[in-house]
Amino acid sequence: MNENCREAFIALIAPIGINVEEVVEVLSEQANQIGFNPNPIKLTDSLKRLGKVEESYDNEVERYKAYITAGDKLCADYGRGDAFILLGIADLLSGGDENRRELANTKRLNIFRQIKRLEEHDTLQRVYGRNILFLGCFAPKDNRKSFLVSKIKSSARNSNISRLESQALDIMAVDEEEAGQDFGQKIIDCYPKSDFILDCTSRSSLEKSCERFFKIYFGHPFIAPNIDEYASYIANAAAYRSLDLSRQVGAAIFSENGEVISMGCNEVPAPGGGTYWNHHDSDGRDYAMGHDSNQRVREELARDILANLNQAGWLTKEISETDSNSLIKKAFQKSSKAKAIEAGPLSNSMISDIIEYGRMVHAEMNALTDAARFRRST
Repeated sequence: MNENCREAFIALIAPIGINVEEVVEVLSEQANQIGFNPNPIKLTDSLKRLGKVEESYDNEVERYKAYITAGDKLCADYGRGDAFILLGIADLLSGGDENRRELANTKRLNIFRQIKRLEEHDTLQRVYGRNILFLGCFAPKDNRKSFLVSKIKSSARNSNISRLESQALDIMAVDEEEAGQDFGQKIIDCYPKSDFILDCTSRSSLEKSCERFFKIYFGHPFIAPNIDEYASYIANAAAYRSLDLSRQVGAAIFSENGEVISMGCNEVPAPGGGTYWNHHDSDGRDYAMGHDSNQRVREELARDILANLNQAGWLTKEISETDSNSLIKKAFQKSSKAKAIEAGPLSNSMISDIIEYGRMVHAEMNALTDAARFRRST
């Protein structure tokens, strides 16, 4: 970052169970040390301002659920998954001339806390471009569960530990992905967009992560990537070789000292070993064949089920007379508010998750078999 920059932007991607207050506190301490005034922007404050939530709740479980429900409804009411971010940006700009005078005399680090939807990430990136960085906040699941249990316990002293843990896990599951809800929280989709990962396992690890981040962000000349960061970069690069019609995945195997042993991606195996490259005389990849074999088998399974239900007389006359191809396509379609498309009844079913009939090998298997072909120990 340019040292003459007057204003910087950070957005936190933090699942429930991360002590976000502590994260903001440590980031603020680091910002102060380099002459930036921290400006945390708590996106959920808009729920209070708009009267969407109560001022207080009897217990933490009730509060968490109320905020999640109110947040989903706010996005649904606006018809936008980025409603929180738009309100947060509006708050940031509301200072007008006073805001500009403040920036003329000081430096400011704006911290958006915290985003939960991919639309929020995309909007921030469109607005601020390269001037914003996204920080993923990581802590092991048990740590996040313990943090939630301690918060819930303070307002539910009569509950036993098993019930508290169950409530904590339930809230964490909802936070991670509200499947089937157009405007629900889907932090699983956001997390891979992180530019840097903060280790929030302990106060000590968080402080070290934040210190390292600030050195990188503000241009320290001698900060090299660690092995985990370099390995993630190489695995991500490997994914670009995949031409899988559904998704591209990369994998890389490293030695303890950081040397690359093998790389792989999800792709169709080629005769003689390895997977297809562009230089092969004949191309047997799915895109060249013109279809995704896994999707084709999945649709055949659905077609067979429909035929048997129809034969048994379980289908209405209207459905039984509908063309099976169009019916199956509609059954598997994903929802899209932008295109006014409703989710099909099989879009989130177990049959839609089938991946066993794909012709490609997994990226990890590709990396392992390539290591074996070249006699490299894993």
